[in-house]
Amino acid sequence: MKQNYTLEIYDSLFNEIKHSRKTNEKEVISFLKRCSEDSHQLYEVNFTKNDGLVTYVIKDKIHNLHHKAPDFHPTNCGIDSEFEEYIPKILLDLNIQNTTTTYCWSSFHENKILIIREPCPLDEIPPDNLFFLFCCQKLKRENNKIIRINKERVFSLKSKGKIEHFIQRKQQALENLSHRLVRDINPKATIDIYSFSSEYNKSDCLKVVYIYLEKLLQFIEIEYLKYLDIEITVPFKTLLVRELEIDEKINFVRTRLLEIDLDSQLLQIIYQPLLKITINNFEDKITYNEFNYYSNYIVQFYKNLNETTHSPTSNKIIEWLFDLNLNNLDFFDYCTDTIQIALISEDSDNEKINKLYQLLKYYNQRQTRNFMKLKQKLPSIKLQIISWIEEEIEYLNKKNRLEKGISFQGLRQEVAVKLSTDLSVSQLSYFFNLLSQKGIFKAKSQSELFRFIAANFETKNTRDISDTSIKNKFYNVETSTVIKIREKLFELLNLTKL
Repeated sequence: MKQNYTLEIYDSLFNEIKHSRKTNEKEVISFLKRCSEDSHQLYEVNFTKNDGLVTYVIKDKIHNLHHKAPDFHPTNCGIDSEFEEYIPKILLDLNIQNTTTTYCWSSFHENKILIIREPCPLDEIPPDNLFFLFCCQKLKRENNKIIRINKERVFSLKSKGKIEHFIQRKQQALENLSHRLVRDINPKATIDIYSFSSEYNKSDCLKVVYIYLEKLLQFIEIEYLKYLDIEITVPFKTLLVRELEIDEKINFVRTRLLEIDLDSQLLQIIYQPLLKITINNFEDKITYNEFNYYSNYIVQFYKNLNETTHSPTSNKIIEWLFDLNLNNLDFFDYCTDTIQIALISEDSDNEKINKLYQLLKYYNQRQTRNFMKLKQKLPSIKLQIISWIEEEIEYLNKKNRLEKGISFQGLRQEVAVKLSTDLSVSQLSYFFNLLSQKGIFKAKSQSELFRFIAANFETKNTRDISDTSIKNKFYNVETSTVIKIREKLFELLNLTKL
């Protein structure tokens, strides 16, 4: 049975706002009355006491049906004797003379907060403000409904694969609509989407639609973390919260890095991930995979710097980056350039080969503690460097043989018989990738594995597969390839049933 589109109300409200076709005012008031029996304005007054001096700040009034309205607790409606004398002055400042006005007290850290509640009939609220409240309550109700339906649906699914497919479809739909909203709102900075004008205009209504859409994304993120599509964009609210959580660590790492004597290229490579978690505008979007990696990167760098009594050397920091599996092209280029510079001092090709074998042994034996990686479509930084060293050794060996007059025909014999497969070259490469990852096949080097596959297999469309083609498709895997191989693996699994 085809599922209903769960964001239908969102789409409808989005188009209603965008094309200025607002719901009739009588219908709006009728709906809001069903949402709450009370209608009142709330004023939040923040008291601060320093050295016996009391000061207070009055925030702008906000309706109780506004999504950012503070909680009003009737049980805390007594008068705080310490600040009682200030209340008449505050009421005068606000021009409040209604005898039915009530109060409520709360605390935030060491500050005392007074919340004043003043009755306000819905028919006295300006139409634009009224429609904004309608959007808040409409979406609040809709979110509760969507969350309930999604929970019931997930509960009814019997396999992890079906749940993952369901959750990722919801993610994709939410992300697509959020992108449309951001495009129409067109904020200059991220923080702009969470601030509203006093007129509650069209842009404000679009913002509240985005905020409630983001609440759904955060619900999915919290409840179904292990089923998420890690290539989907992280909600901006999640980034803001995480930035606040690790702000102290970010500042510490920045300060310490600038104190260390590092060359500018390495400093820039280290520094870039620190900037990614700090969002300045809506163009700086990052995926869940990047978000998780950058968060871990900052925490681990903070820990390493905090535990180091002396200023770390460049080599030490490179080791940290290696352990953090920073597998982007900038760090790869930096590492290989460093090796190239070291080879220049060697007098002969044989000495260079010997040096490269030493490095190959070092990297092959080096243990990695971090299984996360920044670039999902690229191999780990360890495999990238090992592959590069192997190619350098192969090149120098071929060069030496050519100089000695040995032809390529003598270097490699043509294999007479090849195994045929109905897999494509990309599927074949990915299948061997999985076997290699699990240690089922253990080649002496990645290059040797690529040559073995190319020399011993043929597909329906390709008789002679190049090892370069195998290599490219081994590391750059398309989603369609993963799906096809997953289907094949399920078929193999079914064959094992007793």
